[in-house]
Amino acid sequence: EVIIPNWTQTFPRILGDGDTHSVTLQSGDKLTADFGNVLAFDLRGIKWNDLNGNGRRDAGEPGLADWTIFVDLIPNGLLDKGEPFAVTQLDNPDTVGDETGFYVIRDVPVGRFNVYEVLQDGWLQTKPGGGTGYLINVDDEVSELDFGNVKAGGISGVKWNDVNANGVFE
Repeated sequence: EVIIPNWTQTFPRILGDGDTHSVTLQSGDKLTADFGNVLAFDLRGIKWNDLNGNGRRDAGEPGLADWTIFVDLIPNGLLDKGEPFAVTQLDNPDTVGDETGFYVIRDVPVGRFNVYEVLQDGWLQTKPGGGTGYLINVDDEVSELDFGNVKAGGISGVKWNDVNANGVFE
């Protein structure tokens, strides 16, 4: 089968041997060779370090490579075996220039899905807000599914009973 744009072959799927039927015919034999396809599209976006934590990509905020973005086909918020995913790249192979954090998830079937990131330790998600993903209807190419994150910080200190009220921790 010659696959046309926006379609993905679903049958046959013979891992290791390609997506083909292998047959041997003798004189007079008849054969049925079925092929299954699903309409599919690409999802694209950028993953960046939201240095000021405002949920918007401002000038000077760099992209982040080596983050996993996935389509949650099994709606549980986790990357499960067989779900489409991409790892953010050092540069965008589809354009001229260096856009660190670019990703494209190819051949996502038509449907309504959530798109999430796999959050890394020590980071907080700022876009989309609330630490959620995107709920999308895949019926065309989808872009600008951008994810922003800021490094988690912390504040520490000591609370004490200042018995003599001198303002010094003794």
